[in-house]
Amino acid sequence: MFKQPLQLGAIGLLSACTTSTAPSEGASDCGADSDADGIEDCEEVALGTDPAVADTDGDGDADGDELACLADPLDADEACYECGWLRGDPGDLESTGASIGDVIAELQLVDQCQETVSLWDFAGSYRVLTMVPAWATGFLPLASGLPGDAERFTADTGIDLGFVVVLYESATGGLPDGTTAEAYANDAGVWQLPVLADPFQDVLYDTPYTGSRGPGLCALSPDMVIVACTEGDEDTTTILAEVEAHAVGAG
Repeated sequence: MFKQPLQLGAIGLLSACTTSTAPSEGASDCGADSDADGIEDCEEVALGTDPAVADTDGDGDADGDELACLADPLDADEACYECGWLRGDPGDLESTGASIGDVIAELQLVDQCQETVSLWDFAGSYRVLTMVPAWATGFLPLASGLPGDAERFTADTGIDLGFVVVLYESATGGLPDGTTAEAYANDAGVWQLPVLADPFQDVLYDTPYTGSRGPGLCALSPDMVIVACTEGDEDTTTILAEVEAHAVGAG
């Protein structure tokens, strides 16, 4: 996998070309961007992308855009997510189970842009899975408040955190799909958050949450370890306290 160089590039550590890295034959000097893809020619040589082709792997995303979203510009099967989520999977995760302290499974979910998304791509910061059935409209106010909860928590603690809404039933009680996620994102007004349909209800088997009382809230560490789970809470106070305690202990 191409993950480590991409992560470095995404935070700007590949931005400075050096004279020690010479461009390949036919490429321009290190300060140039011959294909206007946002990456200087000598960086492209180091990365293995083509300095003369803006989209080396032909997947529709320019090489520079793929670096920014942590996708692999050499892999046509790994483009940027349409909704804008980063591909944060570090490439070395292994699931260990479904209990507190385990690395969660690599669930394949469907977001509000109708695209299959890997849960592991949300690695890199704390995440709180907010697991609800789409038909339970009483949880919409909770979902609507999640962006503000995350913003306040990060401002108060300095801990990077985001919420991920996971729908394990549709509005009619069946298995959810991308249209379920799209409708829920619209109803809750949270298009800035990943709203993910779980078409096989895997989240009920791969976390300690069983769906018996909603909502289910499970905190994941930056390396996708299940830190804590609650169910039936009307707000995020308890689960965010668990995140803060874990982060302080890890630090």
